[in-house]
Amino acid sequence: LTDREVIFTIDIASVAQLIEPLAHELSDGDAVLRLAGGHRGDSLEAVSAAWVDEDTLRLIRGKPVMAEADGSFASKEHPGDWVAVVKDSADIFDICARAKVQGATGVVIACENPCSMERLKLAAAEDSAKPCLPAVFVGDAAAAQLMSKGTSIASCDVRMQQVTDLLRALGRMGASSGAKAAAAQTEVFDAAAAVMLSRG
Repeated sequence: LTDREVIFTIDIASVAQLIEPLAHELSDGDAVLRLAGGHRGDSLEAVSAAWVDEDTLRLIRGKPVMAEADGSFASKEHPGDWVAVVKDSADIFDICARAKVQGATGVVIACENPCSMERLKLAAAEDSAKPCLPAVFVGDAAAAQLMSKGTSIASCDVRMQQVTDLLRALGRMGASSGAKAAAAQTEVFDAAAAVMLSRG
């Protein structure tokens, strides 16, 4: 290994060690889907996508509609607001474009691990293209509950802004290189400290 590679390895290790005590906060996600209908009063934990802010997150509401095998949605069967629900393997740019044309308010992405670096860094770089609809990641069990008969999303809100800030910084670090990655790493340390302080 070169000196530069050794330094990079140490930096990544130090970040992993830093956020390890925050595993519970990160696994709980930074957003919450509040349900209506069959599960009125219940809520589901979610991780907001890197291109989402507090205002666009609130746009996600309505009847959940699962994507068909061909990527289309039976949205006409659900008049009013509706939310696209897709599997993690889907092309999120294409899904958002298709869903937006049909009037979806947002996208819920079902996956095994909502809070993974792969998801956090998706469209996280400042100069990267962004999907055209707000989106959140949820676990497979949460997605199954969401799709139960009569359930709809009443609202989607930020659960803890400090966690959002940490997730965004981690995403930028994973999606960047060089000086931008170093700057994002500094943001990770600052954001992690804020989460720790918020514990009271």
